Amino acid sequence: MRRMTWVWAVVAMIAASAVSQAAEWNPVRREPLRIGPEASRIIVGFKATAANATTTTVRPRLQAQAVRIVEARTTRSDVLALTQRTGVAVARSRQITPDMHVLYLPRRLYGGDVLSTLAKLRA
Repeated sequence: MRRMTWVWAVVAMIAASAVSQAAEWNPVRREPLRIGPEASRIIVGFKATAANATTTTVRPRLQAQAVRIVEARTTRSDVLALTQRTGVAVARSRQITPDMHVLYLPRRLYGGDVLSTLAKLRA
C-alpha cells in the first residue's frame, strides 16, 4: 500500500510538470507576433564604373574561349563616401570581396527602418 502511494505521488509530479511546461494557449492570437524585418548589418555590393573597374581574363582549360570578368575595386573611402552621401550611420565595415562590404549598423533596425535604410542605399 505504501509503495502504491509513492508511485501515485511520482505520477502526479510528472503530470504537474508536463502541464506547467505546456505552451500558453491564447484563443485570440494563433501565430507569433511579427515585427517585420530586422537587421544589425547590411551587405553592400558596388557597381563597376570606369573609375573603379578592373578586368580579369580567365581561360578555362576545357574551353577555347577566354572569359573576361569585370568587377569593381573598392576601398574604405568608397564606403565612407556612400555613408556620407546617403546619411546612413555605420559603426564599422568589413570588406568581403573586392566589390562587396558588410556595413555594421550602430543599433539593430526593425520593420520600416530597415526598409527605408535599404531604399536610401539603393538610391
